[in-house]
Amino acid sequence: MLGQANALTIDEAVALTLKNNFDIEAARLDRRSQKFNVKVSKDAFKWQNSITGESTLMDASSSEVVQSSSSITPVSSIQTKYGTEFIFQPHFHLDSGLDPEITVKQNLLRGFNPDVNLADLRNTIDQNEIDKINFKNTISNAISDTVTTYIEIINIDHKIRSIKRTLKINRENLEQTKIKFQFGEAAKTDVINKRVSVASSLSDLSTSQSERARKINDLLSLMNVKGTEIVVEDQLIELSKSINIPSYEKTQKGLLTNNLDYLNLKLTLIKNKRSLVKVKDALKIGLSLIGTTNPKDISDSNLKVALDAPIHDINKEQAVVNAKVEIQKSEAAINNKRIELNNRAYDYIQELKLLDKSIKEQKKELDLRLNIVSTNQERFKRGYISSFELSEQINEKEEAVDKYNELISQFANKAITLYHEMGLTLDRWHVQLPKDY
Repeated sequence: MLGQANALTIDEAVALTLKNNFDIEAARLDRRSQKFNVKVSKDAFKWQNSITGESTLMDASSSEVVQSSSSITPVSSIQTKYGTEFIFQPHFHLDSGLDPEITVKQNLLRGFNPDVNLADLRNTIDQNEIDKINFKNTISNAISDTVTTYIEIINIDHKIRSIKRTLKINRENLEQTKIKFQFGEAAKTDVINKRVSVASSLSDLSTSQSERARKINDLLSLMNVKGTEIVVEDQLIELSKSINIPSYEKTQKGLLTNNLDYLNLKLTLIKNKRSLVKVKDALKIGLSLIGTTNPKDISDSNLKVALDAPIHDINKEQAVVNAKVEIQKSEAAINNKRIELNNRAYDYIQELKLLDKSIKEQKKELDLRLNIVSTNQERFKRGYISSFELSEQINEKEEAVDKYNELISQFANKAITLYHEMGLTLDRWHVQLPKDY
């Protein structure tokens, strides 16, 4: 819990978000279920064990109680990636003893293909990889939202200071205009206009303060902590210095590696290709060998051949056509998304370079204004310029500061958004998940 007027650095805000954020915790819980889905799919190719039992206490035809007959049958079975199924059933009769049975079933044509039998498992494993990236993006998104919200509060603080500065000037102008009006040097409308300027500044100040309160609540929600007021530190310049503009190649690779829409399109293509393999396999002749034996009496064995030949199954043929169409649609969607992401990578880099250039140019302008103010302060002390002229120079300097901060803010927000889409969230908050996630 944060008390009143607590100073909070940007790194502390990120740390609280990582510790308390509700979305991150919910995603962490979802990962438990998602990982278990893989375990369930893998378990299908492990030994499956069950046990059944029955007992006969009455002959239904005579309704007379007869000697009871009871049996217990444990069943163990396993299926391989080639469609081979082993079943072991050691029937145990209480009256006659053990009567084991082993059954082996082997598909020879249809179903004799690991790509068919393992398709669902591979889809689940691939989906789990997407879920990992989605979990990472949830963390990355929470960090990015925290940082951008923090920056927005800094910007609002800058705006409030600027409005207060303008309000002070407007009030001074109003008082000067009132004096001029008393001596007939200003009209009544001039006084009214100055009062309107003061009222407008007060309205802007109230609006900005309300906006700041909303952003503070947004930040508290992201960090999932209680509090009433937060004092943020103006770390824009420090933050911007820690940001490096990545190369186009790195940006392109990052977007293609971490964009969930693109990854889901690729996964859909893989699934569609697996579906095509399965529906083609369904058109094959079903030929199976089924062998059953009794280990206690080998003579009590048999071998059966099962044949299932589809004859012009139009529905299965339609499934093949549909699967091929879906593959073509997926390939087209992937290509379009790849072009979109490549263009986005280029746009990001160009915008960041232009902002970086503007920041450097504005820094020169700011340094110039600072030198002018410093020089004119000395001239003011010596009586060479009036306080009004010095105030004008100071205001121009403050405007240059506001513009400089605005450009830095735009640069930082753009870079944070880019790094987030690349799955990096800036090097200082890089999200690295454990291997078992």
